[in-house]
Amino acid sequence: SSSSSSSSSSSSSSSSSSSSCSTASSSSSSSSPPCSDCLRLREEVRLKQISINALLDEVTALRRRLASASSTASAPAPVHPQEASRKRRRIIHCEPYVEHYAPYHAHEYVSEYNRKRYESQAERAWDKFYRTNKTNFFKDRHYLHREFPVLLQPDIHILEVGCGVGNSTFPLMSINPSARFHCFDISPYAVQTLKESEHFDASRVTAFTWDPANEPTPDILADKKECFDVALIVFVLSAIPPALLPTAMRRVVKLLRPGGLLLVRDYAQGDLAQERFETQHAPHTTVIAPHYFVRGDGTLSYFFSTQYMREVMEGSGLEEEQNVVHDKHVSNIKYDMEMDRKFIQCVFRRPAPPSETSLP
Repeated sequence: SSSSSSSSSSSSSSSSSSSSCSTASSSSSSSSPPCSDCLRLREEVRLKQISINALLDEVTALRRRLASASSTASAPAPVHPQEASRKRRRIIHCEPYVEHYAPYHAHEYVSEYNRKRYESQAERAWDKFYRTNKTNFFKDRHYLHREFPVLLQPDIHILEVGCGVGNSTFPLMSINPSARFHCFDISPYAVQTLKESEHFDASRVTAFTWDPANEPTPDILADKKECFDVALIVFVLSAIPPALLPTAMRRVVKLLRPGGLLLVRDYAQGDLAQERFETQHAPHTTVIAPHYFVRGDGTLSYFFSTQYMREVMEGSGLEEEQNVVHDKHVSNIKYDMEMDRKFIQCVFRRPAPPSETSLP
């Protein structure tokens, strides 16, 4: 009985103490200190706030570093005062770049190596040209006897320089049945094509291969010195390198008899073809020098002035009788095109002693 009374008394005391604690906490919560749970929660909130503040500080610091790096990258690097002064002097004394500006295709000439390469391959280029185009490229020149009436003289002996496939030879053979021809070209294929033509007459025409700019007089002309009445050169001089042109002309002039004529028709400066070459409207055309071009197929093209033609011919021992530029308006009906062409036309005479007769 004593133990049960003691246990009951202890339980009653504990219950009374707990009730008193709860009563005290409820009745005087504002004045009494908080419990352990509240303190723990408050501590966690405080620690979280500290962590958040630390993260915000880090973000702010990173933003400042980023702004500083951006401004440093955009700003020019510091230059030593002496270096800056030297740069200023260099800029002041430098000529404006715009003074020397030009489109890439204008006045942009090939190197000396490439120029020699193009000129050394002239024979191969023309032979390839005629193998590709055969007789379908150049039209027959039925106008030559009107431009050069001397070609109609009976029994005239004509040396044709650069005969090609016979675009000048055959029309002249038909218009002047008594004319005789010695024709040569740099292209073996062109000469062979001329010989195989149905219009070829071996009794009137002697055709052979010769490059007077690079080769001495061939054996077939060994006995023809001062023999020919006329040397006919139609759209050929423009295909000879200008540096070799005087040599070629001296070799041809030696074959003219005293008083004989040298007849030239070729491209003049300012021709539509030259404008196309200079403005790159003709594809794959390369500028070698002023007025001097190489086409995409490797063939050369030079455009003459009357002054330059006069210098070359008089330097070869000829006298000028005609040296003019003809302006010709050409209409291409097939392509509906109007073209302004310029051709140079010349007549030069080999001087003859007073006792010898000359062609009229």
